[in-house]
Amino acid sequence: TVIPDDVTNIGYFAFYGCINLNQIVIPSSVVSIDDAAFYGCSNLTSVTIPNSVRWLGTGVFSSCSSLISVTIPSGVKSIPENAFYCCSSLSSVTIPTSVKSICASAFNGCSSLTSVTIPDSVTSIDSWVFGECVNLTSITIPDSLTSIGDYAFRSCSLTSVIVSDSVTTIGDCAFYDCSSLTNITIPDNVTSIGGGAFYIEGNNVNISDSSFDDNTAVKGGAVYIAGNVTNIFDSNFTHNSVTNLTVMEGLGGAVFLENSHDGEFARCNFENNSASVNGGAIDWHEGATKGRILN
Repeated sequence: TVIPDDVTNIGYFAFYGCINLNQIVIPSSVVSIDDAAFYGCSNLTSVTIPNSVRWLGTGVFSSCSSLISVTIPSGVKSIPENAFYCCSSLSSVTIPTSVKSICASAFNGCSSLTSVTIPDSVTSIDSWVFGECVNLTSITIPDSLTSIGDYAFRSCSLTSVIVSDSVTTIGDCAFYDCSSLTNITIPDNVTSIGGGAFYIEGNNVNISDSSFDDNTAVKGGAVYIAGNVTNIFDSNFTHNSVTNLTVMEGLGGAVFLENSHDGEFARCNFENNSASVNGGAIDWHEGATKGRILN
């Protein structure tokens, strides 16, 4: 499909649900594409968006399940909410340095994405941006970033994360269910990590130089780790808490460890953490053995 050269705007729901549309060329006359313009074009494999486009609407390519790659135009300043939600074949995305923010669920459910480079211009990643990107193993977090939203990387396959020094806020459950995550570095500048920010199910987990303050969850107010060999060094845990909604909750005010062997805490500070059942600071739970706390 070729759009005429005199078109400047592609309107709301313009091609909504056009399931037989497989390719589209957008002319350089277009400056804006409105909400859900290509929503549900499930056979669309290729789209060329010219650099003349300055604005993309909410859910613009949502549920285009056959779309393989996309280059965001260099004039776009924000990737909107649900822009590529559930584009399950999307394996390549290029984000230009014009982008300042990535809005909620922009790439949620893009299960074919394996790596993403976020440019130095981006200052915020909103909630669920890369949630359920189950094959995402590599992410580059730029020095410009100041906040990571709730569930931003939930259920990704990240193995290692280095949070840049510019980040001050990590939202609730930001790395929840990242079962392959074994190493994460959080800078001193982070002043807030949301409740249950980290649920990690894996082995050889290492956390260092981190601060966890004022977090709340039902297990492990700040960190819940289910796996073998957990090492937490040079980190502070203050005013974290858990509450019990059922008999199996309310455990580990700051840290909850399940099936963890040979775990070690060294040079960590725990102050004013609380649990409604067990383990005001740490709960070594089922199957956890050989834990050590060192000065």
